Amino acid sequence: MKFQAKALVACCECGSRQELVNLVARCGLTPVVTASTSDAVLMLGSESVCIAFCQDDLPGDGFRSVLKKAHQVAVPVVISSRLDDTQRYLESMQLGAFDFICQPYYYPEVAALASAVPHRFPLQSATTSAVSVNVA
Repeated sequence: MKFQAKALVACCECGSRQELVNLVARCGLTPVVTASTSDAVLMLGSESVCIAFCQDDLPGDGFRSVLKKAHQVAVPVVISSRLDDTQRYLESMQLGAFDFICQPYYYPEVAALASAVPHRFPLQSATTSAVSVNVA
């Protein structure tokens, strides 16, 4: 049986969450989904994910807590946003985000981010197997 890498999708807004889940699955990754900050942090500690997509306006400390935990477990985080907000982008990158994407989300962008993980994070990827992304 072939290993299928997992991607965390942490998003509190239903439409955005479903859009990202569909794109992640289309990339050949298994989506691990949550709508809360606390669950996202717990899943980063317990699930073997190779990448995380985290909405910028998760409740509470939101994406900041997710970035902190992801840094501890060496998982790259892509911050997703409904707004093209330069300040939020800069803050995310300063806190260690791998990238920042805005709605509408585009499959080629999500696929490129997912396929970059093994190249940018070789040690982390080695523990979860190589990520094979469907780019068609």
